[in-house]
Amino acid sequence: MARTLLFDASELPPGGWDRLDWLLLRESHVHRCADGPTLDSAVAKLERLDYKVVRLAAGSWRDGSDMHAALANALDFPGYYGRTLDALNDVLWDVAGYAYGSDPTTTGTVLALDGFERFAAGEPGTADAFLDIFASRARTALVMGHPMLCLVESRTEFPPVGATPVLRWP
Repeated sequence: MARTLLFDASELPPGGWDRLDWLLLRESHVHRCADGPTLDSAVAKLERLDYKVVRLAAGSWRDGSDMHAALANALDFPGYYGRTLDALNDVLWDVAGYAYGSDPTTTGTVLALDGFERFAAGEPGTADAFLDIFASRARTALVMGHPMLCLVESRTEFPPVGATPVLRWP
């Protein structure tokens, strides 16, 4: 299926450059929201733009195993998913290509993670690696015409992921 340009400057209506997805995607695929209401607002705006939003309670994840289980369930990963960071990289490639966990009839895919700061405090290496993997696969997805975003609830800054910064929204 051929995808069309998400942002075509020749057809964009006045004010179109103020679309939330444009504002987010032009800078990074991973953004942090300082609190729940900010995350709620961003999710609502992206849903109105017809994004598929997958929202998870990352604050309840005690370790990497919980993270892998939640992602596998929410994104319909296949039974053979290895529940390692390397395996996550592989299956997010498939999500980018619409094999599962995404829907080509929507504008794109958003992973919204409530309480991510709590998970990152307990599992900083895993949290950073997850964000890096997501950013890399989201960049791959964008080349295939599939915009993917990850919004994390956190007041804590994160190191750059996928060679781009994790920016605070707004």
